Amino acid sequence: MGTSTERYHRKKRLRKQQEERQEDTRKKLEELMEKNKDKKK
Repeated sequence: MGTSTERYHRKKRLRKQQEERQEDTRKKLEELMEKNKDKKK
């Protein structure tokens, strides 16, 4: 019983880390797009 719950919590933690990483990459992409817009002007 204990092992299954541990596995479940580990999966949840991994998913949260992945979501945070995706959020970081998305913000970086948006910043790059903003910089590119400024260059075009």
